[in-house]
Amino acid sequence: MAKRELYDRYSRQMYSICLRYLNDKDQANDAFQDGFFAVYKNIEQLKKPEALPGWIKRIFVNACVQSLKKNKNLENTTNIEESASHKASLDGNAIEALSVEEIKGQIAKLPSGARTVFNLYAIEGYSHKEIAEMLNISLGTSKSQLHDARKLLKQRISNSQKTINELDEQRFTG
Repeated sequence: MAKRELYDRYSRQMYSICLRYLNDKDQANDAFQDGFFAVYKNIEQLKKPEALPGWIKRIFVNACVQSLKKNKNLENTTNIEESASHKASLDGNAIEALSVEEIKGQIAKLPSGARTVFNLYAIEGYSHKEIAEMLNISLGTSKSQLHDARKLLKQRISNSQKTINELDEQRFTG
């Protein structure tokens, strides 16, 4: 497959991955370029053409992780209790009421460490052991970051749902 064709086929999806991991557009652009450079440089090593999509995705995820490491953006999450106004009691309909973009937006707002572990575990399907090795963190830290990410997401989604409900009440009563 020619370089241009490869780029045209995968660039949008891979750039989306970069933005999911790296909230800074300049950093995402750098990881995006690094990812395609690595793809072009190592394409000859690909043994099975049917594995191409997964192989490319893994290269881009690794480029993002390397960027986070290089820029030391893998800080631990802040105290969850301090960053949320109240405990989450997530309404079952709260997630359904949010669009995909709103959910992506909530994930993007997570602290870097929690966001990275959440993306690797919940979206990419890596195990905690793989994540720990990839990020040079302990297995416990990976599990803790995922727990913190999920807790923050539940709190924020619950808060979003309460805001929506309050606006609906105002509209019907006011």
